[in-house]
Amino acid sequence: MNLNESVALVTGAARGLGRATAIRMAKSGARVALVDKLEMELQSVREEISQGDGTAEIFVTDLLDAKAIDALAPAVMEKWGQIDIMANIAGAWYSADKSFIGEMLWENSVEEIDVMLGVNIRAPLLLCRSIIPYMIEHGQGKIFTIGGEWSDAGVGWLCYMLGKEIQKSLSSALALEVRKHNIQVYCISPGDIASEAQKGFWPEIAKVAVPPEEIAELIIFICENNAGNYMSGGSFPIGPGNIIYDFGQFITVDGKTGAVR
Repeated sequence: MNLNESVALVTGAARGLGRATAIRMAKSGARVALVDKLEMELQSVREEISQGDGTAEIFVTDLLDAKAIDALAPAVMEKWGQIDIMANIAGAWYSADKSFIGEMLWENSVEEIDVMLGVNIRAPLLLCRSIIPYMIEHGQGKIFTIGGEWSDAGVGWLCYMLGKEIQKSLSSALALEVRKHNIQVYCISPGDIASEAQKGFWPEIAKVAVPPEEIAELIIFICENNAGNYMSGGSFPIGPGNIIYDFGQFITVDGKTGAVR
């Protein structure tokens, strides 16, 4: 797919991988719909894209609100008349002052569970449901979801892990539903990402995590290369090689050994 003048919708675009993906999409010529509930951060992303001669518009959306999700695709269509790429980057594993990672299931509050399942499972399903009809009408589309890789079977982050594992299943099943419409579906499956949140809550892990810009490059590679048309339904792991650790174990970073938590 030629990204020049295409339209890419990126959720979670205010920070981390979503921000890196949106900026990289714009650099390749896509017009980018920046989707997040953090309006001030989205303004910063749009400004950075504009300074690089790219095009982006802000669509403030709460992904826990089904009505807001339903209104998103029509708003993007009204602006640009097409949606070629949807990158479901938004994920939930922390609040403003607390990481949900490291808690056993019975230690998670109902509110925390609702947020993790709502953003990581329900929102991507509703987004796909809403946007795919426009891709079918346009005759093409690429959908990206974000999975995850685990060395500990999700111990200490069960609800988050469930959401990411479902993204893998969504990719493989949805790819079959839409393949006759020239729409491809991919699950990018990182280990830990060196995002702002990761650096804040888990700085030692962030030192060995994959930079979000590198994951964004993989998404761009799949979009721009014809081989991507034959990879639909797959899950693509990406992360620092030969580094395996579990929460509660010890890891070595820059010659120093310490507990992950």
